[in-house]
Amino acid sequence: MPDGLARAVIAALRLARGEPVGALDEAEWSRVFDVSARERCAGLAWLRSAETIRAAAPATIARAWRTSVLLSEHRVQAHLEAARRALAALGAAGIESTVLKGPPLAQRLYGDVAARPVDDIDLFVAECARADAHRVLTRDGWRCESGVPPWHERWERGTTEEMLVLEVHSHLTCDNLAHLHLPPPERVCIDIGGHAYIAAGGDVVPVYLAGHLAQHELTPLLWFLDYGALWQSMTVAERDRATALARRVRMGRCLDWALDRVAALDRAAAGDESALALFGYRNGARSDVHALRRLLRLAERVDDAAHLIGVWAWPRAARAAGRSPLALFRARARKMLRGRAPISRSYSQ
Repeated sequence: MPDGLARAVIAALRLARGEPVGALDEAEWSRVFDVSARERCAGLAWLRSAETIRAAAPATIARAWRTSVLLSEHRVQAHLEAARRALAALGAAGIESTVLKGPPLAQRLYGDVAARPVDDIDLFVAECARADAHRVLTRDGWRCESGVPPWHERWERGTTEEMLVLEVHSHLTCDNLAHLHLPPPERVCIDIGGHAYIAAGGDVVPVYLAGHLAQHELTPLLWFLDYGALWQSMTVAERDRATALARRVRMGRCLDWALDRVAALDRAAAGDESALALFGYRNGARSDVHALRRLLRLAERVDDAAHLIGVWAWPRAARAAGRSPLALFRARARKMLRGRAPISRSYSQ
């Protein structure tokens, strides 16, 4: 018999997939809402199962769920407007920029930008244009809070109450995997609310998203749902091309791992506890390994593993900023050793 957390995860997955859930009491509905919010799929669950939530959940929980979705949608719209202005400013300066993931991905997969919450907007800008992009964003009122070109930079504007964030990249993989040299994305036009956004498209999208999944710890279940929806939307020919590209750039194992997790998600939604365990759900909590360990396991060559260890010990941005490798290595090694136990997250009971 699944424990309380496992039952809540199963119900949260079914709601996000638009599938029926069994009878739940008030405490169970509270736990399902908590899981849905923490796993970032409350918006998708509301999009697909609002009728079920309104009809079956206690009124206080249904209201809280709807309120959370409205607040999330407000944040999405604020980021969309900020992204539109940033894209326009960059475009006026002759700089091509492409939105990665975010609202365009939600629109593509679910037909509704509110299906996915937003903390930031990721922009792809070619390495040769980063200095010009820096000047344009600064002139447009953005503040660079961290990072240096050609590695990712974090830009902010707004107040603490409503902070808007842009992350600028020149590599589709994380900085740790930049040596694998993924090609830039195709640029496709996505209409959102009557405005055109240039978003990432082409065979490279499922490959870089597989790497994105693998590099995170306690990866939100929404991202696996996204990946399954993306893969399902692709033709056989598109899947074959994406698989061939992944093998060519030595990210085949990342792609296989992502697809294995998508298959496990299907089993988890059907109530398979062993599938839930693959996502770290055990004994009323969720745990995960350090992302470096996973990436090392998925590395396809010894030199790829060596790159990973080297970049972990002395991050590329730190090198570009001239920071001492020895002090960084000591600090990161201490953190890694303290993290021998799995990284974990508890949930309301």
